[in-house]
Formats: sequence, structure tokens, C-alpha cells
Amino acid sequence: MLKKWQDWLGKRSWWTLATILAVFWTLGWFGIQAAIRPSGASWGLLVGAVVGGIFYGGFMALIFRRQQAKYGGPSTSRAIEMAVREGRLPEGAEPEIWLPLLDRKKRTERRMVWVGPIEFALFTALCVFLIVTEPSVWSWWVATVLFVGLGIWVPLWSIRRAHRIDALIAELKAQETDRSSF
Repeated sequence: MLKKWQDWLGKRSWWTLATILAVFWTLGWFGIQAAIRPSGASWGLLVGAVVGGIFYGGFMALIFRRQQAKYGGPSTSRAIEMAVREGRLPEGAEPEIWLPLLDRKKRTERRMVWVGPIEFALFTALCVFLIVTEPSVWSWWVATVLFVGLGIWVPLWSIRRAHRIDALIAELKAQETDRSSF
């Protein structure tokens, strides 16, 4: 299900992606704020959520498209992601194209091994601060547990992905050696 959703999103224009992200941001932010504020929902809160959603949707859509462009466009980016996820190369993967892209992906995953825990430690510290200032808000407790879990999970996931990428690179280099021997 998630793969189909990602494929569907990857084929859409950046405006469509920006709109979807803006709607999710607006609904999520408005819903959370309306639930935790003693005064409930207001028009000002809705307007703030819509403006924030527009900025968030546009910014994130540009970042997603920039990332796809770094990996050879939407179709190549999806193919690389699927190869890393499944641990095998698609038919016709050309070493000249794929080796530099997989090397970039590997560097990113290696970086996430140490950046991920730092990032989520900072988010956890923010949540702890928010719990200390307002302990009655249950969402800070949930967010703290979530960020601690992500701080543990992200480096493990990145190490696993880096090993898969190493195997794909080795397979591509073997293909390249086989081609050059003919």
C-alpha cells in the first residue's frame, strides 16, 4: 500500500505534491492545536494552520523534487530506492549511471548513522523541556517516546541500508568487470 502511494506521488507534479502536503499539514496542525488548547479551535488558528501548510507544502515539495533530481529524476530515483529496499538491481542497470548514484546514497546513509541520533536527541530534549513547562499535555509525552524510538531506529536502519548498497555496488562492479573482459 505504501509503495503504491509513493509511486503515485512520485508521478505527480510538484504542485500536486505541495497541495497534498499542505492539506495534511493544515489538518494535522489544526487538529492537534484544537485538541490541546483549552479554548479549542478558532478562525485565527485555522488561518495560521493554512498559511503554515502552504509554506510547508511548497518547501517540502521543492526539497523532494530536488532530491529526485540529484538521483537522475523521478523514475531513476524510484528505481534506486526500490533496488536498495529489495537488495537487488533492476534489469539493465548501467554501472556508469548507477555507481555514482549509489555511492551518493551510501554516503547519505552513513551520515544518518550519526546525524539521526543527534537530531532526535534534540527533538527529545525539546519535548522534555515542554513536559517540564506543561506536564498536563499528553502529546509531549507521546512525542518524547516517539523521538527516543526514532533515535534508536534510524541508525540501525541506515546501517542496514548502507550494507545493502554496498552489496549493490559490488554487484555493479562485477558486472562492469565482466563487460570489460569481453
